[in-house]
Amino acid sequence: MTLAPASDKPVTAPYADSRTGAATPGVDYTALTPGTLTFAAGETRKTITVSVIGDTAAESDETVVVALGKADGAAVGTAAGTGTIADDDTVSALSIDSPRVNEGDAGTVNLAFTVTLAPASTKEVTVEYAGGAATAGVDYTAFVPGTLTFAAGETRKTVTVRVIPERTTPPPPGR
Repeated sequence: MTLAPASDKPVTAPYADSRTGAATPGVDYTALTPGTLTFAAGETRKTITVSVIGDTAAESDETVVVALGKADGAAVGTAAGTGTIADDDTVSALSIDSPRVNEGDAGTVNLAFTVTLAPASTKEVTVEYAGGAATAGVDYTAFVPGTLTFAAGETRKTVTVRVIPERTTPPPPGR
């Protein structure tokens, strides 16, 4: 907080967390105990420190608002200061593996694709999926494109494709 111009007498002003910011006391920062700033004669700057509580959740930046009350010895110009807690956590990313199976000569084989979300999200995440370059009905049993939903904290899902074996026709007799 700043006092301008400097006073030749002490100035006091109460302060408190206004609780109007987006950050949550006890979750995002340590609740601020109301107090009083005292500027000695000639002093022009005082600092109010808010302790931030770190986390690993990817989230929006949040704000803390500290308000000044009625001052003794000076007028209050700007009654509230807004501090921003900038999020420094990594946004979750999706990846899919590239599994491999032998198609075989008979029956069907399951090809399981694992979709991974890292790091785990604190919110629900959804992703759509569909078939690839192989031919549905010839190379694999057709499936309906869909959506995977990761609940908060979930990191792995599986999409299973049934592979159709390659049928070979025996050579004609005499060859």
